[in-house]
Amino acid sequence: MKKVLIIGPSLLDELGHFEYINEISKGISSSYDVSTVCQSYPESLLNKKEFDRYKIIQKDFLDFPNKKNSSENTINFKSNNLFSYIFPIYRRVKFYWSFYKYASKKKGHGLLMLEVEPILLFIFLIFHKLNYKKIIITLHAVDFDSHSGIKNIYKKILRALIKGLSSKIDKFAVHSKGARRRLQDIGIPSEKIFISGWGFNPKPSQKKENKNKISVLSFGVLRKQKRLDLLTQLFLDADTSKLQLKIIGKCMDTNLVKLKQMIRASNSSTSIAIEDRYVPEDDVDNIFFDSDIVVLSHDKSFSSVSGPLFQAISYKKPILCFSYNDVRDLVHEEKLGTIVDFDKVKPDELESICLELLQNNAKPNFNFFSWDNISERIAEELK
Repeated sequence: MKKVLIIGPSLLDELGHFEYINEISKGISSSYDVSTVCQSYPESLLNKKEFDRYKIIQKDFLDFPNKKNSSENTINFKSNNLFSYIFPIYRRVKFYWSFYKYASKKKGHGLLMLEVEPILLFIFLIFHKLNYKKIIITLHAVDFDSHSGIKNIYKKILRALIKGLSSKIDKFAVHSKGARRRLQDIGIPSEKIFISGWGFNPKPSQKKENKNKISVLSFGVLRKQKRLDLLTQLFLDADTSKLQLKIIGKCMDTNLVKLKQMIRASNSSTSIAIEDRYVPEDDVDNIFFDSDIVVLSHDKSFSSVSGPLFQAISYKKPILCFSYNDVRDLVHEEKLGTIVDFDKVKPDELESICLELLQNNAKPNFNFFSWDNISERIAEELK
């Protein structure tokens, strides 16, 4: 079988991306001799999987003592001295350079990069001495407009890197029609782009035990982009004992102290619980089975698709969508739930919106984004 090297250089291991890396690796290994190289983390989902068809190569590319919380590993440097700013940048550059060096020493039929940042794109563009017949790079977030300040500069650099690489690689894999369209808008030929997608595995239906409350779940990494402060305030203002909001996931940059103070200071009848923790795979089933609705609340700066969106599909849960861009488009196009805006919804309407959402849950057939179909599309592009 032809050899394919998969690079999964995730700095967010226990926050979800290794499910994606694992499922794709497993899927395309039916057609290719697959080796997957990733950073070694103590809580990696890859440590809990059975690997019979492909090889997992876990190495410590960071070369620094790992903490259990990956966000502490890579993000939270709180002191204000010069070293506290330089060290994270140096660490990231060294991290991605190590992955490039590893890939450049190998050769085979295909190279599939499942997660990239501009640093790695820059390294590949400048050095690009790779011995592979097919190279595919996955872009999780594709947006270049409507930004200001430093982020605008960052996006311009990203756009230039992607355009520069387009002539050196075979394909870009994206997650949605919107992402494909935005790449075409900056001059990437349509034949260089295909929709791979983030996926799901269907789960058996299971009824929730507590029927007295509508349980709404916000799941996954707790980040500012999810606007959890607005979400929490809306549910508090709804002031109804019929609703329950659960916020579960590992905190990255959300101010949880402020959120908890907001809840404690309120006399609302709405029940709100926050669990700041890495969720082991074994716990995910119970969390989703115990929920009625999945809520997505990303701001306009979030332009990728959402892992919890596909988990909602997997568990046949309707979606209450406050998000924008590709997340909103998918919810609308596939009739996955109800779309509302924080600035338009009235708190006293929230309970009726949730009730109607449960009654109208169509449970659509969304097989295009099953892991099997995603893997088939990627395997076909590697031919």
